[in-house]
Amino acid sequence: METRSQRIRMADRTRNRRCRRELNKSIFRGKNHVEIKDDQDVRVCGYDCRVHTGKVFSNDKPFAPGNTTKPRTEMRFDDYTSGQHQYSADLMVPSGTGGVDLMQIHTGNAQSPKFGATTLMLFFETSNGGSLHLYSGTQLASNLYNKWFHLNVIHDTRTGLMTVYVNGTLVLTKHDNGAGDFYMKTGVYAQNGETKKMEVFIKNLTLWSK
Repeated sequence: METRSQRIRMADRTRNRRCRRELNKSIFRGKNHVEIKDDQDVRVCGYDCRVHTGKVFSNDKPFAPGNTTKPRTEMRFDDYTSGQHQYSADLMVPSGTGGVDLMQIHTGNAQSPKFGATTLMLFFETSNGGSLHLYSGTQLASNLYNKWFHLNVIHDTRTGLMTVYVNGTLVLTKHDNGAGDFYMKTGVYAQNGETKKMEVFIKNLTLWSK
């Protein structure tokens, strides 16, 4: 049975069969989606040690003309339909940011009408010194303002199980919505009760798959 650290580093044992590549340099270019395409034979989808700033204001326009969603600055990664997939990154949220989604697992666009747009969203709120929540509900971690915290999100499509770790501690276990196509996103995406300015810093961003 795998230990927690083994799950968090689930690709380490097969490193010789995996590749790394730098994430597309166009990420966080403007307040819209920027797709990051990966080579088909790349199993570790990307690694980037640079610090990226995701910033958006509550009065910014949606990501596309005619769109009615709230403003956002996000990275959007490739769809997946099988296997295990992990998001791993260090994040820091400055004081005053709140009412914003930092990371989500989105249902594939074609299946969203049937299964719902998302199966997981991690909101950041101003309460309790800066806190991470499952959507706007259950608090997963607190006192996070102005400090780096490590976030791991693992999705096993074979079992439908999603697990979330903050600084190596398991804070959430949840099943997905049953769809067959998903993709991950990260950045800042305004939600209800958003602050005027929303900002996140992201570094050591890694995507794993197996």
